[in-house]
Amino acid sequence: MSMKFRVVCDDSVHEFEFDRERVTVGRGPSNDVVLEDSLVSRRHGAFERQTDGRLIWSCTGPTSFHRAGTVVDHTSDDEPRRWELADGDVVQIAGAEAAIAIEVLTAETTPAPRPYFVDLGPAPADLGAILLPLAERMAREVRPDAILEAFTAMLQHAGLSRGVSTLVVLSGPDEFHNDAWAFADDEACGLTADPTSVLGVTTSEISERWRSNHCLAVVGDQVLIPVGDGSLDALIVYRAAGLGPDAVRTAAAAATALRPFASLFVARLRAERAHGALVEENRYFRGRQRQHYLYKELVCESRAMKAVHDRLKQMRNEDRPVLFAGEAGTGKELLARLLHHESPRTDQMIMRMNCAEFADETANFELFGVSADGHAAPRKGVFELARQGTVLLEEIDVLPPMVQAKLCRTLKENEVRRIGESVGRPVGARVIASVHRDVGECVAEGRLRRDLYLLLRDQTIVVPSLRDRREDILPLARKFLGVYASRYGRRVDGFSAEAESRMLDHFWPGNVRELQARIEASVLGTNGPRVGVAQLGLS
Repeated sequence: MSMKFRVVCDDSVHEFEFDRERVTVGRGPSNDVVLEDSLVSRRHGAFERQTDGRLIWSCTGPTSFHRAGTVVDHTSDDEPRRWELADGDVVQIAGAEAAIAIEVLTAETTPAPRPYFVDLGPAPADLGAILLPLAERMAREVRPDAILEAFTAMLQHAGLSRGVSTLVVLSGPDEFHNDAWAFADDEACGLTADPTSVLGVTTSEISERWRSNHCLAVVGDQVLIPVGDGSLDALIVYRAAGLGPDAVRTAAAAATALRPFASLFVARLRAERAHGALVEENRYFRGRQRQHYLYKELVCESRAMKAVHDRLKQMRNEDRPVLFAGEAGTGKELLARLLHHESPRTDQMIMRMNCAEFADETANFELFGVSADGHAAPRKGVFELARQGTVLLEEIDVLPPMVQAKLCRTLKENEVRRIGESVGRPVGARVIASVHRDVGECVAEGRLRRDLYLLLRDQTIVVPSLRDRREDILPLARKFLGVYASRYGRRVDGFSAEAESRMLDHFWPGNVRELQARIEASVLGTNGPRVGVAQLGLS
């Protein structure tokens, strides 16, 4: 039961429709309809719908009431009035700077049907033959049409063959408002509109009753049956003309039998929606992450870095393990992540583990996992967690020889054995490893097992230091300058000629990481448009 009215103010016309008991009009921002006129009271008036269907306008500000083009009544500032309105009546707000007229388009006079309630009794024992096929179907798939078909079959079993059934799912627990309904499956339910829209103000009464007692509500020719898991989350709306007490009791019995299946459906539906939301969120953040590791955004002006990038492009579609070698700060992790995001594994996890951060036994747990030992639950290692993704192992040369041997076995056999287990578990993750020293020295000093090195030798990429790729120094510096100037809101657009010359001559023992840190500090310490030698801190 809705009210519709049109607000005319000079040349502007706005139409409103509300389905509630009271609609306020005034200048204050808390009103349902806000009139931006200094002469309109903050709460000028209100439409009030009575339980018997009458529409009343009550006001305290200067207002006149028009019917059929004739002024019927008016009020001054200190004379409150209440007028019963009909279709076509006009309320004229007097004293306003602009001519403001509110015309009633629809004032429904039919009162909302009053609900009555019937308790949900025990389910009849003879419905097992109907519920068994439903249970078998629900084990395979959870769909609303299966629940509705079972509901209809139970009604027919009881001799009630007429009527239309609709399954409605609330958008959230305990939300019983017209704007909060979401339909489980429009096609299966045959739904074209909200089946509760005719209830009007009775929704609050039904909601309040359902919070304290599980019962069905009969409103006109509709039976509203809660079938969820106890909270207000799912209903079957059964519609049939001329519902008698026997039909209502039959519907109540059928609903009682269906409640466990409907609860399963609601739980599964909400889990699917939550899973879908998580998938979309994950896809969004993966897409944002990939933007940081694109070939076109990497700086490779030097011949040495172009060779590295060409090698990466050749290896991105392979599954063989890769070893990055080079000094600290050269960008090995960035290149490893680039290799992952440009490979077919981009939609899978990339698990990073710095082996230098773990003690000997802890590294074993983290890599391969542990079985249940009676004191702790079983735990997956990074190889199992990564699934078909990528495992990035930094500084593998610090792993103890025993752990390196297990890693070598994993690379050969594509399986891991958790600590305490004798049976291997298949894994499909690709391994990308790195060392911060010369690989030959690591093998000669015994830091890296020879058999592990032989598995990685043909897929080893040596990342050059920054001093060996001096053509990339200034492009990298300009890129970092733009990033940090934007991040910190500084108007810095370049370097002085002396600063650029000093950067080209610097040894850069910290490589790209040192360059990035100095550029960030210089942006924060610069007041002018260009970074000088003093801000860079290069002696």
